[in-house]
Amino acid sequence: MKKLLLSLAMVATMGISVGAAATVDIDDGSAADALLLANELSVPTGGLIVNSTTNQLDISTALGFGTATGVSRAIRIDLTNATFNDTPLFTIPTCAGDVDISTNGLTPSVGVTGDARVIFEFDNTCGADLTQTTELEVLIPSLAVDGNGPVSVQYRLYESSFAATTPDTSPAGADESDTLILFADAVEFDAEASMGTEAIDVTQDSLFFDGATGDDTTPFGEASLALASPAPSIPTGGNIGALTSVDTIIDAAQSDLTIEGNFASAAMLGCNNTAGEDADDVVSGTTATLPAADTNDGTFSGDETYTCIFETDGTSIIQETTFSLSAAFAGDTGYDDLAFGPFTISTFDKNGSSAEIDILFNAGATSSQIRILNKSSIDGDVSITLINDGGDSVTFPLSAVQPFGLTLSNTLAAGEATPNLPVSALIMAARTVDAAFAQTSFRRNKYRVVVDAEFGSAADPVRVQAVNFSTTLNALSVN
Repeated sequence: MKKLLLSLAMVATMGISVGAAATVDIDDGSAADALLLANELSVPTGGLIVNSTTNQLDISTALGFGTATGVSRAIRIDLTNATFNDTPLFTIPTCAGDVDISTNGLTPSVGVTGDARVIFEFDNTCGADLTQTTELEVLIPSLAVDGNGPVSVQYRLYESSFAATTPDTSPAGADESDTLILFADAVEFDAEASMGTEAIDVTQDSLFFDGATGDDTTPFGEASLALASPAPSIPTGGNIGALTSVDTIIDAAQSDLTIEGNFASAAMLGCNNTAGEDADDVVSGTTATLPAADTNDGTFSGDETYTCIFETDGTSIIQETTFSLSAAFAGDTGYDDLAFGPFTISTFDKNGSSAEIDILFNAGATSSQIRILNKSSIDGDVSITLINDGGDSVTFPLSAVQPFGLTLSNTLAAGEATPNLPVSALIMAARTVDAAFAQTSFRRNKYRVVVDAEFGSAADPVRVQAVNFSTTLNALSVN
């Protein structure tokens, strides 16, 4: 069996020119010799595949049944997902008789242009008996392919052309089937949650990650773009070429990576191993769109890697979220657009637990106090975010709150609870961070509070109790 090396070139009406050094041996039925073309090729229905002048879009097989000198036989070739575009030729390369059909060839007696089958009838005039292992070839000038589906071929040997035209009722002396053309993906893309979970540090007011003090940057996704192995063949310069570069198929300048998640705290984003883009320029709502051409090594060619980086602004609370990444690659001329994903790549979680009270009062006859409880078995720091009815928020450590002149620590021990903390004391603590923080208006005088603690689990989270005092009623709500 010979090794198949074929050449392709786009020609008029979406033709592809094929050139190589061997035929497709259909005896083994393994598709090992099939012409492999890139699935990304924009081959329309009826797309033309044209053999080169060296006639290498050809098939070979054993005759399959002995044929004595002077005996007539007929062979039938059927295609699936393709039709013959030009008249094929039949030849027996070893024939050296009175009629050298390896030189002259035989034109078919039935089936030519536009048919998916062709029948050759021949007399053994080679001057010697042909054994069942005698090799024959069918030379195929061109095929019209039905899209990007596999093209299969069936060979059958009959006693006459009449029998070959009625294959359902006529037994074949030999029968072989195999694959002539295959389409396979040339481009592979993958993104993984290899970064895992990134912890938001509640002891740094949930403004940074927990890698170190002021840790404002983290890789939050990895992706890879590569050629398939083995790479399919593609048209290049009139001959088939080994596909060695992704940018042959993809127009990187028109291609994007998109990431879904919460980017409210992002200052810079990038997938080139640096936080290279201003978040305001690439984020719209919950979607960040980043250029696919901006790779880790600064080039776009063969195998590409992406490491996506998230840099916080240091002033906005990092939200708990899960990120997913998708890729939209624009096909270069003659190739289809490609889309991959979404892939889950990373999750931002707090290194503890949170609790929230939605209604706290600090005006008129009603005022509120909160009490924070560590119901876990470990110590941990606590931070507090106070939010007014206008949506303004300020985050500060527990130690900034001074109820009734008491001095508190940032840390709550296992099982410990704070004293009651009046909303007025929370407001004073907030104003140490933002002097302008206040209630929105006389009638919008309620607050919300979120407590983040570096301890707790689903079973034993941080807890916050709120007590509302009024001149007529004492009420207790527990979160």
